[in-house]
Amino acid sequence: PADIKRHAPFTWDAVEAERIIANNQDAADWTVDSFNLVRDPVNEPFPLVGVALVGPVSQAPFKAMHRDLTMVEVTPIASGVSNSQSISYTSRDKDRGVLPLPVGGFVESSFFGTNWNGQEDDIASLSPSSYGLWTVEQAAAASSMAPELFIALTTNKIANYLGFHAKYFSPSTSDKEEKSNVDMLLADGGDLENVSLIPMLLRGVKKIVLFMDFEVPL
Repeated sequence: PADIKRHAPFTWDAVEAERIIANNQDAADWTVDSFNLVRDPVNEPFPLVGVALVGPVSQAPFKAMHRDLTMVEVTPIASGVSNSQSISYTSRDKDRGVLPLPVGGFVESSFFGTNWNGQEDDIASLSPSSYGLWTVEQAAAASSMAPELFIALTTNKIANYLGFHAKYFSPSTSDKEEKSNVDMLLADGGDLENVSLIPMLLRGVKKIVLFMDFEVPL
């Protein structure tokens, strides 16, 4: 689309971009122009993209009736999962068994899918993974990856080759041993639900006005 830079991180406005640059050593060569920004934060709608967290690539193929999908909210401010929980991802391959992982919490959207390198004085050290920084085009691609649920049912080799991958760690867990960078499969958020209503309910939002415009009336 017009005015959207390719391969560029994104955030809310120029002030946020400058703060990210100032707080990250790896961003020394960045400028505000390096980011995709919301052009009119006051008058334009707040963008929210729904992406489904399918599970670790290492656990594919998954059982068809035992998939624990989690909704990831992607916004210009932060990306992540609104409720924290431990999920046991079960593989259909008996040799792979069950892998419990903590899921939940948010990071700045530019650093979703990056590597967690440790923490000092409550400041996390993150670095780009082999997949690069999280960008608008990655969010759009993940949110359009409807076939991922089928891919995740095939074989581990096919999931590795055709699946949409991103590194993931749970910012909300206090256990440093659990903050591992897991290669996860991402899918279209519509594979879970189309309007990102579930995260708002989990967050305890009391009043929600939801417009669902369908080609075929309900």
